[in-house]
Amino acid sequence: MIRLSCVDLASTELESRARFLPWYRLVKGTLNGLVEELNEIDVMEYVSEGVLTVPVVGVGEERRPTPVVEVALPGDEATLAIVYRDAESLRHLKNLLHVSQTVELEGFSAAMRLLPAAFETRLLKKEFRGEGGFVMSRKYIACRVDGDVLQRLVEETGAMRSGGRRNIDGRSIYEAPATPVLQLVSVSVK
Repeated sequence: MIRLSCVDLASTELESRARFLPWYRLVKGTLNGLVEELNEIDVMEYVSEGVLTVPVVGVGEERRPTPVVEVALPGDEATLAIVYRDAESLRHLKNLLHVSQTVELEGFSAAMRLLPAAFETRLLKKEFRGEGGFVMSRKYIACRVDGDVLQRLVEETGAMRSGGRRNIDGRSIYEAPATPVLQLVSVSVK
């Protein structure tokens, strides 16, 4: 009897992970060459806590830190996002703001302006030793994110990661270190 329950649980888990296969194919087809070629088993291994996390292929020989593409399927919606989770990838994104990258930053801003209003840029954080999930810290319409907004977001992620004392409305407040997540482009669809 117990053995049957374990088999049922494993079967249910595989079915829940298999829901992400068509979404992986959609992302792979849309991002043509920027997403790793994965077989079905590999795709299911990239599913954790109801989120498919697909690494973006690094560009050039250096294979610099890159964002990941996340697909979440809460209920009858799908949320797709290009996400910067770790300090390395955020540092690489910050390089876009350097004076020598003016042409690339203009291209980034032009690409963001082309996005429909349904796309958002979100900064989430999870409190230090927090039991809950991530909470929204900032949210922008993605088509309005330019170099200035990107600079603020990158600085704020660094401040969240380090924590410390800050002056807010003339008062000194201590904020514990938190784990930031920058969803540069995010959209939810039914």
